[in-house]
Order: sequence, then structure tokens, then C-alpha cells
Amino acid sequence: MQRRVVLMPLLLAGMGLTTLLTGCQAEVEVEAELEIGDIRERETQGLFATSQVSSEDCDRGTRSMEREGSAGWTTWVLSGVFPDTRYRSCRRTEAGAVTTFRNMIVFDAMPDAAFSGLSHVNIKLHDRLLSVGLPPYVQDNIERVREQAGLEDQPEIITRLTLVNNEDEPFGYRLARYDGQGAPNEDDIEWGEPRVLEANARVSLDYPSALAERVFADGRAPLLRIESTAD
Repeated sequence: MQRRVVLMPLLLAGMGLTTLLTGCQAEVEVEAELEIGDIRERETQGLFATSQVSSEDCDRGTRSMEREGSAGWTTWVLSGVFPDTRYRSCRRTEAGAVTTFRNMIVFDAMPDAAFSGLSHVNIKLHDRLLSVGLPPYVQDNIERVREQAGLEDQPEIITRLTLVNNEDEPFGYRLARYDGQGAPNEDDIEWGEPRVLEANARVSLDYPSALAERVFADGRAPLLRIESTAD
């Protein structure tokens, strides 16, 4: 199966990076796209991800890495977390600039609970549970770069997962519930009402900042649970 391009504005492939790139409390949005065919085939694979990150300007000169908020500084931070970060472009906006990068994430469908992608963000499928997670290598990199950059504040991160049903059968699922009062513990996850994504359709699922809080605290957080559509 060929690798696809997944667009994830403002945060590369999931969690952690905008925390590094923001010196004050901010609201950011994470977007990812996943095909139902990949879920049902349970085939572990890499997906190329494109990240658009807000920066103050497009400066990537020799001294730019020393100046917080520049495109050069942003590139240095991302590369410190994910060594395969590739700078793509930068465009100026009224508020500053938007810098675009390309990286890889892992859709991990291996049968055990451990992450297969040791140095990338993982979208993990284990039994009927789909979750997002950061392996220890990435978590250690985030902490190391945060200390080096002197950043402490965490932005409010809103996550959007788009499911694309590219098959001829409906897909049943329940969303993990995050009520805004903090992330649930592993043993007391609450699930929403049953949902069905019809064949050849797509849906965008929005998660509050408590999802990101759970990932930062525990290394992973549930997104949804697959349900039977036999009825």
C-alpha cells in the first residue's frame, strides 16, 4: 500500500510539538486523516505528514535559530524532536508567517500494545481500540528540547480526526468522551453513543484539549472504539 499525505495544521502528527513552539498559552488545532480500509486491513505502515506551524517570520538565516519564533528556530525545535523533519516552505501572513514541514507518522496495527513506531507519533490500533500516542523516545526528546529552549507553557490543543470510509460497508464506532474536566483514567473511559459511518462517506471528529492532556500525562489517549455493524 502506498504512503499517503496527511495534513495536520499547526502541530506535527499529533501531540507535543506546538507545546515547544509556543511561549505563551495559545489555542492550536490538530488535524489527521485516516482511511477505514487501513483500519480493517490492520496493516502497519508509515504515512507522510505535512505540518503547518505558526511562526513570527520566514527567517532561516545563520543566526535565526537563536531567535525564538523565527522559521529557523522552529525548524531547530522540530528537528530536535523528530530527526526526519524536512522544511518545505514558509509564507508570510498578516499575523506573521506559517512554516510548513514534512514528517512521517506511523499507523500501528501490530497485535501487541507497544508502539511500533519508536521515533514517531503513533496512531495505534489494538484490538478494537484506536488511540494516539507518543513513544518514550519522542517524550524524552520533547522534554529535552523544552529544557533547552526554556519553554514551560502548554497551549490549548483541539484535535480533529477525519475518518474516510473508502469501503463499501458501513463502519461502526463509539468516541472516547472527554468532558473538559480533565482526561479520563485508563480504567474509567466513558464511551459515547454508537455511531455509523456509511460507505463512501467521511466525517470529522473533534476532541477537546483534554485529549492532549491525557497524551502528555500518560503517553497515549483513546480516540474511538470499533463497534459491530451487524445489526
